Amino acid sequence: MSRGGWTNYRKQLITSGLLRQVVALPRDQFRGTAAPGVIWMIEPAVPADGVLMVDARNWEGGVLPAGVLVSAEEIGGRGWQLNPATYSGDTPAEQVLRDVADVQPSPSGEILGSRHWLPESEEGVAVVEARNLDGLVIGEMRRVSAEDAERLAKYRVVQGDVMIARRGRLHRVAVVGEKHAGAIYGTSVIRIRPRDGVDPAALVKMLRSPQAQKWLAGRSTGSTLPHVTAAIIGEVPITGVEAVERAVKSTSQRGGVQLG
Repeated sequence: MSRGGWTNYRKQLITSGLLRQVVALPRDQFRGTAAPGVIWMIEPAVPADGVLMVDARNWEGGVLPAGVLVSAEEIGGRGWQLNPATYSGDTPAEQVLRDVADVQPSPSGEILGSRHWLPESEEGVAVVEARNLDGLVIGEMRRVSAEDAERLAKYRVVQGDVMIARRGRLHRVAVVGEKHAGAIYGTSVIRIRPRDGVDPAALVKMLRSPQAQKWLAGRSTGSTLPHVTAAIIGEVPITGVEAVERAVKSTSQRGGVQLG
């Protein structure tokens, strides 16, 4: 099933009231894997008025911790994510990443995949992938045709965009420089476009910080590799670099920054 298909599946379970409870378990609970488990409790009786999210990642036996009842509207606002850590009742951050930047998901494998790669001998439009992210965009890149790039125009990057890996090594973050402006970004990357006056370099530093990486790890999904969505990235609390200059004075102050 495609990523969009899984999202729609979760949406249908939630909006129909069939999904009653989601419990996130600690690691090492199942033989053969150290990955944490997640239990979905589905009951086709009277539709539920929300989903009880139970974050039991630190459970040591006995009674499970109390959960948080989350409405379908709130879950929908978070991209239909069913990771209880996302709704664990932590004190909300004063500002989050989506307050100072526009976050766009990666293209799906259905519209950008191996069949679109050009031979190495052919010129084309570069595709930025997670392996190219290391503070700045680096390394060799695969390419697609100009026609495919036009079809994927929604996924073009501009100078100052911030890119982050959506799975695996989530510390892979980079800012796009002049050299790579106009490239397409691939299925392993999420694009963050800072709003006017927001320093891209400050966002890169923030996203690579131990605090942000710990926050992302706690909300990632995936049995072997951590996996985050654009909705999760948009909720990263603004921290560091004087809270990104106090979130650019609540996003109202204008003025650019030079990328070093």
